[in-house]
Amino acid sequence: MNYRFLFLFCLVSTVARTQNTDSLTFEKIKDNEAVSSFDLLAVPVTEAINAKVSVASKAEEKNTEAPNSITVYNSRDINRLGYYSLEDLASITSGYSTTYQYGEAGFETRGQAAGGFNNNKHLLLIDGIPVNFTRSYKAQIQEELPLLFAQRVEFLKGPASALYGVSAFSGVVNVVPKTIESTSDHFENKISMGNRDNNKRWMSNAMLRNKWVDIQLSTGYYEKDASGTYLSNPHREDYRYWDRNQSIFAYWSVTVRKGILKGLKQGIIYMYRKGGWGEMFLGPYSSQVDRLEWNNLTPYLQYKRSLSRRLELFSYLKFNNSSEEGAYIPDNSQNTLPNPSGLSVYKSNVIDAEFLGELRYKISERSSVITGINYDWRQEQGSPHSYAYNIKATGALTNAYVYPLSTDFTSPSVGFNTVSGYLQYKTEINFLKGLIITTGLRQDMGINKLYTYSHLSPRVALVQRINNHLNLKLMTGRALRAPGIKETGQNSQYINEIGQNGFVDRGFFSLKAESIQTYEAALVQTYKNVYLSLAVFHNETTDEIISADFYYTKDTSTIKGSWFTNRPGVIKAQGFEFDLKTQIGKQWIIFYNSAFSQSKDQAGSQLPSIPGFKNNVGMTFTYSPQHPYSITLVGKYMSDFSDKSDGTPYAPIFIGDINMLFPLVSNLSAEFQVRNVSNTTLPLPSSGVPGPGRSFLITMAMKF
Repeated sequence: MNYRFLFLFCLVSTVARTQNTDSLTFEKIKDNEAVSSFDLLAVPVTEAINAKVSVASKAEEKNTEAPNSITVYNSRDINRLGYYSLEDLASITSGYSTTYQYGEAGFETRGQAAGGFNNNKHLLLIDGIPVNFTRSYKAQIQEELPLLFAQRVEFLKGPASALYGVSAFSGVVNVVPKTIESTSDHFENKISMGNRDNNKRWMSNAMLRNKWVDIQLSTGYYEKDASGTYLSNPHREDYRYWDRNQSIFAYWSVTVRKGILKGLKQGIIYMYRKGGWGEMFLGPYSSQVDRLEWNNLTPYLQYKRSLSRRLELFSYLKFNNSSEEGAYIPDNSQNTLPNPSGLSVYKSNVIDAEFLGELRYKISERSSVITGINYDWRQEQGSPHSYAYNIKATGALTNAYVYPLSTDFTSPSVGFNTVSGYLQYKTEINFLKGLIITTGLRQDMGINKLYTYSHLSPRVALVQRINNHLNLKLMTGRALRAPGIKETGQNSQYINEIGQNGFVDRGFFSLKAESIQTYEAALVQTYKNVYLSLAVFHNETTDEIISADFYYTKDTSTIKGSWFTNRPGVIKAQGFEFDLKTQIGKQWIIFYNSAFSQSKDQAGSQLPSIPGFKNNVGMTFTYSPQHPYSITLVGKYMSDFSDKSDGTPYAPIFIGDINMLFPLVSNLSAEFQVRNVSNTTLPLPSSGVPGPGRSFLITMAMKF
């Protein structure tokens, strides 16, 4: 991808837009419309107090009354912070943090994580459509999903399978696209360049509304070179961190506003990421030729319409084509080519079709019910769409059932069918200032030749309005994460290669769905320009699906691979989360959050690489509404990690960021960001790789 072409396209589009004198004025932008870089003070921090969310109940409601703990960022927050990826926002969200593995970022939530490479314990929604990677349920959270097009991002903490099913295990992240209400058009874009490994970024968002349709087109591009950080001491050229990155994003939607097709939306979501293997999975050595690609294309049809005054229909039909493609040198002690060990290459291509039909019925002003059915079918494609080979130095090809694949991909997998039904009832009764009761139940059934399951996921939540400013929340629920194509596929390969010969019991490779039970209480206090929240939680996870090395020796040969099994016993996690957001006068916006979590396995050992304490603080100062020059300072602190393998503790990590906005002319502004001001390069516990040092990013922002 040639970023110079993108820059030229962006410039030409901007010049063309300047000819339109009827473009949307910033003074008339409503709360759910696109927000200008110069509109930082148009809506005060009461937007956090009265923020609307939809992820907890599939219907808009006040965050203070939602039956879950949720942190929400709107487009103004994202602009002030200069954080345009879920990776960055998670790092300052109470209950969340970001972990890293093989150069990939992943979520940690309330003391548990799945690693950056898998990152498969959170559901990711864009415009209400699940977009997790089809083979492994991986959520893509880095630069392949730039958030300039987002009106708000909702981080739900804890399980939500009662509404969303098998992948909403540790949380749900809901990205709601921007809209405009006036019959007009709107265009915005940002072009950035920095010194962090020569990084470049481009984001754009265009919206058009007339009396017939709403149209939105958002695109993004990002690239950086590999840092080449040394991973050993003394330094060795083959022990470096190859974390190069090239990412592409596109989002397109057309919504019909009038006529017989009113409420029909056609959309396409595309995310692509290409990088190195980071610190690699075979050891600290790596090669510059190692590469890893994620390709995720999701076209969909969505239909939402009121059938009567009380009844509303919501449905979608989604198709997904995901591919994971990689190449690596299994043993490259000299970091050169050709190498006697050759090159391992693989590609897994998986298709998915999903249908959801949902009815929302308003029984009365205080009661409503939501019911729906969900069907999902997915299959891993065989050759030539998928493959795995070792390319020897002689050029010969051999099958490669090697770590981390343990499958040849040459034959299509069996079809994975998941059938689900769910029901949620919500009502309010007169007690004190009002007691909101939400109950829900979902049944998921997985049906295929390799693995079947049936799992019930209930939820109960009480939200008690104690007075006009204080709410008490009590919540409990259960969720599951069922084995998918990746887990059962790898284990099936061992059954075919080893188990069928009677050397290993087939039951040795059987898997169960992992489940989590949560109990949570929260107090939410709102008063004028102050938002306070305190939540405590206790989780118990059983049958966690984990990856483990497997060795099988027959005669003089040994087969090694990565297989999946259930961790014995129960993982118990408990902790608290505190959130504060306030506005002081007309110039200061301040936030602070703190979280503590303690997670232990069945032996009582703390889970590795998980921070026990997390503290984040930030403040934005804006000079005046007439001259909205602003500066935002953010500090992130993590500590109390589990000890290293040699028994020594990890040092606490503090990262400070600065983001400054400078309006230049009516439609043009400049942004200057400094990441990691103190130049902290302590190794990240989740990967052992030194963190990126101080970096600078300059951005030109245009909006019409």
